[in-house]
Amino acid sequence: MSDKVVEHTLCEPFRGTGDREISTVRMRRIKAKDMRAMSEASDDEMAQALWLIGRLSGLSPDEVDEMDAADVAALTDIIEGFQKPAAPRKPTD
Repeated sequence: MSDKVVEHTLCEPFRGTGDREISTVRMRRIKAKDMRAMSEASDDEMAQALWLIGRLSGLSPDEVDEMDAADVAALTDIIEGFQKPAAPRKPTD
């Protein structure tokens, strides 16, 4: 798996669009354009988090709404981790 995509195994799998079972969510890293669009989508932090989960994972708003709260919290933690700077790389000789 690329370090640009994180996969989360859901605590509570659910049925998504087309009755497909969703048991894992793959999210790409956040970009500045995602942050800009998120701020334009809503002023509410929870609405922003749910919107961003959908945008980064490709899940529809209806699918995000079916997620268990524990999975929403875990995915929000992943998004927060995306926003932290990576450890500096050591120079090579």
